Amino acid sequence: MKLTESRLKKGKSVEHGLISELLKRGLDVYLPVVDTQGIDILVRSRSGKTAEVQVKSRVHIGKPGRYFAVGEVKGSQAGSFFVCLHMITDDLKPDRYWIIPWDDYSRIAQFNKGTNKYRLTIGRLLKNEKKLAKFETIKGIRKLHKYLEKK
Repeated sequence: MKLTESRLKKGKSVEHGLISELLKRGLDVYLPVVDTQGIDILVRSRSGKTAEVQVKSRVHIGKPGRYFAVGEVKGSQAGSFFVCLHMITDDLKPDRYWIIPWDDYSRIAQFNKGTNKYRLTIGRLLKNEKKLAKFETIKGIRKLHKYLEKK
């Protein structure tokens, strides 16, 4: 898919919205100069523990086939890796987002051997809404914060 100016703006606005929420909660946030490893945001607690976050956003206005795709995460990185799924609906409803630890995301998403990525359709995301409620908006930020404060 062609990377258009509007897609770049949408992606950056979503990343910066999340950064704002993390900063409000006392976390340090760092941005990689280049996103070559699927890490959009590096988050650090006061104790120095870090987490890597990949942010994915999709517009969902009557397009149930849309999906989020995240490359496979292996080894020690998996425990500190979180996926932020941001769903843009329309002007009348607020956007929704989930901050999901890698282990939970990889269990719900389907692995696509052709792309070597874990794909989660919006339809599947919404079908698993009850399971994912603990990761939605502030609850997801709390999960990330709790991970960072755990010794």
